[in-house]
Amino acid sequence: MMAHQAVFQPFDWPREGRVIAIGDIHGNLPLLDALLRQMDLTPQDRLVFTGDIIEKGPDSLATLRRVMALCHAGRAVCVCGNCDLAYLAVEPGQGEDALQKMLAWRKGGLVCQMLEEMGVKPGPGCDYAALGYMLARRYEAEFAFLRGLPTVLEGRHVRFVHGGMPVDVCQKTSAYAYMKCNAFADYAPVQDKLVVCGHWPTLISYLRPPDASPIWDTQRRILSIDGGCSLKDAGQLNAVVVPQDGACGMAFYAVDGFPRGRVMDSQAASGNPLYIRWMDNAVRVQQHGAEFCRCLHLASGRYIDILTDTLYADGDCLRCEDTTDYRLPLEVGEEVAVMRQTSRGYWVKKGGVPGWYTGRLELVQSPRQGPMPLVGAAYYPPGMPDDGRRAYR
Repeated sequence: MMAHQAVFQPFDWPREGRVIAIGDIHGNLPLLDALLRQMDLTPQDRLVFTGDIIEKGPDSLATLRRVMALCHAGRAVCVCGNCDLAYLAVEPGQGEDALQKMLAWRKGGLVCQMLEEMGVKPGPGCDYAALGYMLARRYEAEFAFLRGLPTVLEGRHVRFVHGGMPVDVCQKTSAYAYMKCNAFADYAPVQDKLVVCGHWPTLISYLRPPDASPIWDTQRRILSIDGGCSLKDAGQLNAVVVPQDGACGMAFYAVDGFPRGRVMDSQAASGNPLYIRWMDNAVRVQQHGAEFCRCLHLASGRYIDILTDTLYADGDCLRCEDTTDYRLPLEVGEEVAVMRQTSRGYWVKKGGVPGWYTGRLELVQSPRQGPMPLVGAAYYPPGMPDDGRRAYR
Protein backbone atom coordinates (compact mmCIF):
# COMPACT_ATOMS: atom_id res chain seq x y z
CA MET A 1 0.00 0.00 0.00
CA MET A 2 1.37 3.38 -0.97
CA ALA A 3 0.52 6.84 0.26
CA HIS A 4 -0.53 9.69 -1.97
CA GLN A 5 1.18 12.95 -2.87
CA ALA A 6 2.73 14.87 -0.01
CA VAL A 7 0.47 17.54 1.49
CA PHE A 8 2.00 20.63 3.13
CA GLN A 9 -0.12 22.78 5.41
CA PRO A 10 0.83 26.03 7.13
CA PHE A 11 1.14 25.99 10.90
CA ASP A 12 0.09 29.20 12.60
CA TRP A 13 1.78 29.68 15.96
CA PRO A 14 -0.71 30.60 18.70
CA ARG A 15 -0.35 34.07 20.21
CA GLU A 16 -0.62 32.64 23.71
CA GLY A 17 0.11 29.29 25.29
CA ARG A 18 2.62 26.58 24.48
CA VAL A 19 3.15 24.49 21.38
CA ILE A 20 3.80 20.92 22.51
CA ALA A 21 4.92 18.23 20.09
CA ILE A 22 3.96 14.66 21.07
CA GLY A 23 5.82 11.66 19.70
CA ASP A 24 4.56 8.35 18.34
CA ILE A 25 1.74 7.02 20.56
CA HIS A 26 1.15 3.72 18.73
CA GLY A 27 -2.23 3.08 20.29
CA ASN A 28 -1.14 3.44 23.92
CA LEU A 29 -4.07 5.36 25.36
CA PRO A 30 -3.09 5.01 29.06
CA LEU A 31 0.26 6.68 28.42
CA LEU A 32 -1.34 9.40 26.30
CA ASP A 33 -3.84 10.16 29.06
CA ALA A 34 -1.05 10.16 31.67
CA LEU A 35 1.00 12.53 29.54
CA LEU A 36 -1.90 14.93 29.01
CA ARG A 37 -2.53 15.03 32.77
CA GLN A 38 1.14 15.61 33.51
CA MET A 39 1.43 18.65 31.25
CA ASP A 40 -1.22 20.77 33.05
CA LEU A 41 -2.63 21.96 29.75
CA THR A 42 -4.36 25.29 29.40
CA PRO A 43 -6.97 26.22 26.74
CA GLN A 44 -4.27 28.28 25.00
CA ASP A 45 -1.85 25.36 24.59
CA ARG A 46 -1.73 23.63 21.23
CA LEU A 47 -0.63 20.03 20.70
CA VAL A 48 1.10 18.76 17.58
CA PHE A 49 1.04 14.98 17.12
CA THR A 50 3.92 13.84 14.92
CA GLY A 51 2.11 10.79 13.54
CA ASP A 52 1.86 7.05 14.20
CA ILE A 53 -0.95 7.64 16.65
CA ILE A 54 -2.24 4.11 16.00
CA GLU A 55 -1.10 0.50 15.48
CA LYS A 56 1.23 -1.80 17.46
CA GLY A 57 -0.27 -0.80 20.83
CA PRO A 58 -3.42 -2.15 22.48
CA ASP A 59 -5.84 0.78 22.06
CA SER A 60 -5.61 2.07 18.49
CA LEU A 61 -9.30 2.84 18.01
CA ALA A 62 -9.73 4.58 21.36
CA THR A 63 -6.47 6.50 20.87
CA LEU A 64 -7.56 7.63 17.42
CA ARG A 65 -10.85 8.90 18.83
CA ARG A 66 -9.06 10.78 21.62
CA VAL A 67 -6.77 12.53 19.13
CA MET A 68 -9.72 13.26 16.83
CA ALA A 69 -11.60 14.91 19.68
CA LEU A 70 -8.62 17.11 20.53
CA CYS A 71 -8.20 18.13 16.89
CA HIS A 72 -11.89 18.80 16.33
CA ALA A 73 -11.92 20.99 19.45
CA GLY A 74 -9.08 23.09 18.03
CA ARG A 75 -6.68 21.91 20.74
CA ALA A 76 -4.40 19.87 18.48
CA VAL A 77 -3.19 19.17 14.96
CA CYS A 78 -1.60 16.02 13.60
CA VAL A 79 0.58 14.90 10.71
CA CYS A 80 0.25 11.50 9.08
CA GLY A 81 2.63 8.69 10.00
CA ASN A 82 3.16 5.50 8.06
CA CYS A 83 1.17 3.51 10.62
CA ASP A 84 -1.74 5.93 10.20
CA LEU A 85 -2.25 4.67 6.65
CA ALA A 86 -4.67 2.03 7.93
CA TYR A 87 -7.41 3.82 5.99
CA LEU A 88 -5.89 2.45 2.78
CA ALA A 89 -7.29 -0.97 3.69
CA VAL A 90 -10.76 0.25 2.71
CA GLU A 91 -9.70 2.83 0.12
CA PRO A 92 -10.99 2.33 -3.43
CA GLY A 93 -8.31 1.33 -5.88
CA GLN A 94 -6.04 -0.42 -3.38
CA GLY A 95 -6.91 -3.90 -4.63
CA GLU A 96 -9.44 -6.51 -3.60
CA ASP A 97 -7.03 -8.11 -1.13
CA ALA A 98 -5.96 -4.88 0.62
CA LEU A 99 -8.20 -5.44 3.64
CA GLN A 100 -7.28 -9.10 3.94
CA LYS A 101 -3.58 -8.23 3.86
CA MET A 102 -4.05 -5.49 6.45
CA LEU A 103 -5.83 -7.86 8.85
CA ALA A 104 -3.06 -10.45 8.50
CA TRP A 105 -0.28 -7.87 8.86
CA ARG A 106 -1.70 -5.73 11.66
CA LYS A 107 -3.23 -8.33 13.95
CA GLY A 108 -4.88 -6.50 16.82
CA GLY A 109 -4.51 -3.16 15.03
CA LEU A 110 -7.05 -0.47 14.20
CA VAL A 111 -9.09 -2.39 11.64
CA CYS A 112 -9.13 -5.51 13.83
CA GLN A 113 -10.43 -3.42 16.72
CA MET A 114 -13.12 -1.93 14.50
CA LEU A 115 -14.28 -5.41 13.51
CA GLU A 116 -14.24 -6.50 17.14
CA GLU A 117 -16.39 -3.49 18.07
CA MET A 118 -18.79 -4.49 15.28
CA GLY A 119 -18.85 -8.08 16.51
CA VAL A 120 -17.54 -9.37 13.17
CA LYS A 121 -14.91 -12.11 12.88
CA PRO A 122 -13.90 -12.83 9.27
CA GLY A 123 -13.65 -16.51 8.46
CA PRO A 124 -13.07 -18.76 5.45
CA GLY A 125 -14.97 -17.56 2.42
CA CYS A 126 -15.31 -14.02 3.77
CA ASP A 127 -16.39 -11.43 1.21
CA TYR A 128 -13.67 -8.87 1.97
CA ALA A 129 -14.99 -6.40 -0.59
CA ALA A 130 -18.34 -6.29 1.21
CA LEU A 131 -16.62 -6.18 4.57
CA GLY A 132 -14.47 -3.25 3.45
CA TYR A 133 -17.56 -1.40 2.30
CA MET A 134 -19.22 -2.06 5.66
CA LEU A 135 -16.18 -0.77 7.54
CA ALA A 136 -15.95 2.34 5.38
CA ARG A 137 -19.61 3.16 6.08
CA ARG A 138 -19.51 2.40 9.81
CA TYR A 139 -16.24 4.23 10.47
CA GLU A 140 -16.53 7.00 7.92
CA ALA A 141 -15.49 9.69 10.42
CA GLU A 142 -12.38 7.84 11.60
CA PHE A 143 -11.16 7.02 8.09
CA ALA A 144 -11.91 10.54 6.86
CA PHE A 145 -9.80 11.97 9.70
CA LEU A 146 -6.82 9.77 8.83
CA ARG A 147 -7.24 10.44 5.12
CA GLY A 148 -7.19 14.19 5.72
CA LEU A 149 -3.99 14.33 7.76
CA PRO A 150 -1.28 16.49 6.18
CA THR A 151 2.24 15.22 5.54
CA VAL A 152 4.06 18.32 6.79
CA LEU A 153 3.05 21.26 8.97
CA GLU A 154 5.10 24.27 7.97
CA GLY A 155 5.77 27.08 10.44
CA ARG A 156 8.01 30.07 9.97
CA HIS A 157 10.89 28.63 11.99
CA VAL A 158 9.69 25.10 12.70
CA ARG A 159 8.54 22.21 10.53
CA PHE A 160 6.62 19.18 11.85
CA VAL A 161 6.80 15.88 9.95
CA HIS A 162 6.59 12.21 10.87
CA GLY A 163 9.80 10.68 9.50
CA GLY A 164 11.87 13.54 8.14
CA MET A 165 12.66 15.54 5.04
CA PRO A 166 13.87 13.36 2.13
CA VAL A 167 17.07 14.46 0.44
CA ASP A 168 16.29 12.79 -2.89
CA VAL A 169 14.46 15.33 -5.04
CA CYS A 170 12.67 12.50 -6.86
CA GLN A 171 11.01 11.44 -3.58
CA LYS A 172 9.77 14.84 -2.50
CA THR A 173 6.32 14.47 -4.02
CA SER A 174 5.62 11.16 -2.24
CA ALA A 175 4.01 11.42 1.18
CA TYR A 176 5.43 8.03 2.07
CA ALA A 177 8.99 9.31 1.61
CA TYR A 178 8.38 11.85 4.38
CA MET A 179 6.82 9.21 6.64
CA LYS A 180 9.50 6.53 6.19
CA CYS A 181 12.57 8.74 6.30
CA ASN A 182 14.39 6.20 8.46
CA ALA A 183 17.12 7.30 10.90
CA PHE A 184 16.64 10.92 9.85
CA ALA A 185 18.35 12.31 12.96
CA ASP A 186 21.32 10.01 12.37
CA TYR A 187 22.09 10.93 8.78
CA ALA A 188 20.25 14.06 7.65
CA PRO A 189 22.09 17.18 6.50
CA VAL A 190 21.65 20.61 8.07
CA GLN A 191 18.05 21.82 7.78
CA ASP A 192 16.87 25.32 6.88
CA LYS A 193 14.61 25.39 9.95
CA LEU A 194 14.01 23.18 12.97
CA VAL A 195 12.50 19.83 11.91
CA VAL A 196 10.46 18.10 14.62
CA CYS A 197 9.98 14.44 13.79
CA GLY A 198 9.15 11.03 15.21
CA HIS A 199 9.13 7.60 13.53
CA TRP A 200 12.65 6.41 14.44
CA PRO A 201 12.94 5.64 18.18
CA THR A 202 15.72 7.62 19.80
CA LEU A 203 16.65 4.45 21.70
CA ILE A 204 18.11 2.97 18.50
CA SER A 205 19.92 6.07 17.27
CA TYR A 206 23.67 5.71 16.79
CA LEU A 207 24.27 9.35 17.75
CA ARG A 208 24.59 8.45 21.44
CA PRO A 209 24.17 5.52 23.86
CA PRO A 210 20.56 4.25 23.98
CA ASP A 211 18.29 6.88 25.52
CA ALA A 212 14.53 7.25 25.15
CA SER A 213 14.70 11.01 25.69
CA PRO A 214 14.39 13.36 22.70
CA ILE A 215 17.43 14.15 20.55
CA TRP A 216 17.92 17.85 19.87
CA ASP A 217 20.68 18.55 17.36
CA THR A 218 21.23 22.28 17.60
CA GLN A 219 23.51 22.59 14.55
CA ARG A 220 21.59 20.44 12.09
CA ARG A 221 18.26 21.80 13.46
CA ILE A 222 16.66 18.42 14.13
CA LEU A 223 14.45 17.46 17.07
CA SER A 224 13.69 13.72 17.14
CA ILE A 225 11.09 12.83 19.77
CA ASP A 226 9.93 9.22 19.26
CA GLY A 227 10.61 7.56 22.62
CA GLY A 228 9.71 4.06 21.45
CA CYS A 229 6.29 4.01 23.11
CA SER A 230 4.64 0.57 22.67
CA LEU A 231 7.61 -0.64 20.60
CA LYS A 232 10.62 -0.84 22.90
CA ASP A 233 10.97 -2.47 26.32
CA ALA A 234 12.45 0.76 27.66
CA GLY A 235 10.13 2.96 25.62
CA GLN A 236 8.31 6.07 26.76
CA LEU A 237 5.96 8.68 25.34
CA ASN A 238 7.69 12.04 24.91
CA ALA A 239 6.31 15.55 24.56
CA VAL A 240 8.47 18.60 23.88
CA VAL A 241 7.57 22.25 24.43
CA VAL A 242 8.79 23.84 21.21
CA PRO A 243 9.62 27.57 21.22
CA GLN A 244 8.43 29.66 18.31
CA ASP A 245 11.97 30.45 17.15
CA GLY A 246 12.85 26.73 17.29
CA ALA A 247 16.16 27.56 18.90
CA CYS A 248 16.12 27.83 22.69
CA GLY A 249 14.31 27.16 25.91
CA MET A 250 13.05 23.65 25.16
CA ALA A 251 11.67 21.37 27.85
CA PHE A 252 10.13 17.94 27.64
CA TYR A 253 7.77 15.60 29.46
CA ALA A 254 7.89 11.81 29.44
CA VAL A 255 5.75 8.95 30.76
CA ASP A 256 6.47 5.23 30.61
CA GLY A 257 4.10 3.46 33.01
CA PHE A 258 6.89 1.70 34.94
CA PRO A 259 6.96 1.55 38.75
CA ARG A 260 9.62 3.62 40.45
CA GLY A 261 12.33 2.48 42.82
CA ARG A 262 14.76 4.29 45.11
CA VAL A 263 18.40 3.22 44.94
CA MET A 264 19.72 1.94 48.29
CA ASP A 265 23.30 1.10 47.23
CA SER A 266 25.55 3.21 45.08
CA GLN A 267 26.94 1.72 41.89
CA ALA A 268 29.67 2.84 39.49
CA ALA A 269 29.21 2.77 35.73
CA SER A 270 30.64 -0.23 33.93
CA GLY A 271 33.29 0.36 31.30
CA ASN A 272 33.15 -0.48 27.59
CA PRO A 273 29.46 -1.49 27.50
CA LEU A 274 27.95 -3.39 24.61
CA TYR A 275 24.74 -1.98 23.16
CA ILE A 276 22.63 -4.18 20.88
CA ARG A 277 20.05 -2.33 18.81
CA TRP A 278 17.38 -3.50 16.40
CA MET A 279 19.56 -2.97 13.32
CA ASP A 280 22.40 -5.24 14.50
CA ASN A 281 20.72 -7.71 16.85
CA ALA A 282 21.75 -11.07 15.35
CA VAL A 283 23.22 -13.39 18.00
CA ARG A 284 24.33 -16.99 18.46
CA VAL A 285 23.65 -18.84 21.71
CA GLN A 286 26.77 -20.32 23.28
CA GLN A 287 25.23 -21.53 26.52
CA HIS A 288 21.50 -21.98 27.16
CA GLY A 289 19.91 -20.97 30.44
CA ALA A 290 16.38 -20.78 31.79
CA GLU A 291 16.66 -17.06 32.59
CA PHE A 292 19.78 -15.92 30.71
CA CYS A 293 21.65 -17.25 27.69
CA ARG A 294 25.32 -16.62 27.04
CA CYS A 295 25.38 -15.26 23.49
CA LEU A 296 27.82 -14.15 20.83
CA HIS A 297 26.82 -10.84 19.28
CA LEU A 298 27.63 -11.39 15.62
CA ALA A 299 28.16 -7.74 14.65
CA SER A 300 30.71 -6.98 17.39
CA GLY A 301 32.14 -10.43 18.07
CA ARG A 302 31.58 -9.89 21.80
CA TYR A 303 29.86 -12.11 24.35
CA ILE A 304 26.93 -10.99 26.44
CA ASP A 305 24.32 -12.55 28.72
CA ILE A 306 20.83 -11.98 27.30
CA LEU A 307 17.46 -12.66 28.91
CA THR A 308 16.24 -15.89 27.36
CA ASP A 309 12.70 -14.71 26.72
CA THR A 310 13.96 -11.74 24.68
CA LEU A 311 15.50 -14.02 22.03
CA TYR A 312 13.44 -14.72 18.93
CA ALA A 313 13.83 -16.46 15.57
CA ASP A 314 13.78 -14.45 12.36
CA GLY A 315 13.85 -17.08 9.64
CA ASP A 316 17.18 -18.85 10.03
CA CYS A 317 18.60 -16.05 12.18
CA LEU A 318 18.37 -15.73 15.96
CA ARG A 319 17.88 -12.19 17.21
CA CYS A 320 17.27 -10.40 20.49
CA GLU A 321 15.34 -7.39 21.67
CA ASP A 322 17.39 -4.24 22.35
CA THR A 323 19.70 -4.89 25.28
CA THR A 324 22.99 -3.95 26.94
CA ASP A 325 25.36 -5.12 29.66
CA TYR A 326 25.76 -1.53 30.87
CA ARG A 327 25.67 -0.95 34.63
CA LEU A 328 24.23 2.49 35.26
CA PRO A 329 26.07 4.95 37.53
CA LEU A 330 23.71 5.38 40.49
CA GLU A 331 23.85 7.04 43.89
CA VAL A 332 21.88 6.26 47.04
CA GLY A 333 18.51 7.99 46.95
CA GLU A 334 18.27 8.31 43.17
CA GLU A 335 15.03 7.24 41.55
CA VAL A 336 14.84 4.81 38.64
CA ALA A 337 12.10 3.25 36.53
CA VAL A 338 11.96 -0.47 37.30
CA MET A 339 11.37 -2.40 34.10
CA ARG A 340 12.19 -5.89 35.34
CA GLN A 341 13.58 -7.80 38.31
CA THR A 342 15.85 -10.79 37.69
CA SER A 343 18.03 -13.10 39.75
CA ARG A 344 21.02 -10.96 38.76
CA GLY A 345 19.56 -7.59 39.57
CA TYR A 346 17.18 -5.03 38.13
CA TRP A 347 16.70 -3.90 34.53
CA VAL A 348 16.05 -0.19 35.11
CA LYS A 349 16.00 3.16 33.41
CA LYS A 350 17.60 6.36 34.72
CA GLY A 351 16.04 9.28 32.92
CA GLY A 352 15.71 7.74 29.49
CA VAL A 353 18.81 5.53 29.72
CA PRO A 354 18.32 1.76 30.25
CA GLY A 355 20.82 -0.41 32.10
CA TRP A 356 21.42 -2.75 35.01
CA TYR A 357 21.43 -2.18 38.76
CA THR A 358 22.64 -4.93 41.09
CA GLY A 359 22.02 -3.32 44.49
CA ARG A 360 19.01 -3.08 46.75
CA LEU A 361 15.93 -1.19 45.63
CA GLU A 362 12.96 0.26 47.48
CA LEU A 363 9.75 0.63 45.48
CA VAL A 364 8.27 4.11 45.89
CA GLN A 365 5.30 6.17 44.79
CA SER A 366 6.77 8.79 42.49
CA PRO A 367 5.32 12.30 42.42
CA ARG A 368 4.10 13.56 39.08
CA GLN A 369 7.06 14.55 36.93
CA GLY A 370 7.21 18.17 35.81
CA PRO A 371 8.91 19.46 32.67
CA MET A 372 12.60 18.60 32.29
CA PRO A 373 15.07 20.85 30.47
CA LEU A 374 16.09 19.50 27.07
CA VAL A 375 19.80 19.90 26.48
CA GLY A 376 20.77 20.50 22.89
CA ALA A 377 24.04 19.33 21.37
CA ALA A 378 25.82 19.12 18.04
CA TYR A 379 25.54 15.45 17.13
CA TYR A 380 27.81 14.03 14.46
CA PRO A 381 26.38 11.34 12.17
CA PRO A 382 28.04 7.90 12.50
CA GLY A 383 31.48 7.66 10.93
CA MET A 384 31.95 11.41 10.65
CA PRO A 385 35.05 13.00 12.24
CA ASP A 386 34.51 15.95 14.53
CA ASP A 387 35.56 18.37 11.80
CA GLY A 388 33.21 16.83 9.24
CA ARG A 389 30.25 19.12 9.81
CA ARG A 390 31.23 21.51 7.06
CA ALA A 391 31.56 18.72 4.47
CA TYR A 392 28.27 17.22 5.57
CA ARG A 393 26.51 20.48 5.06
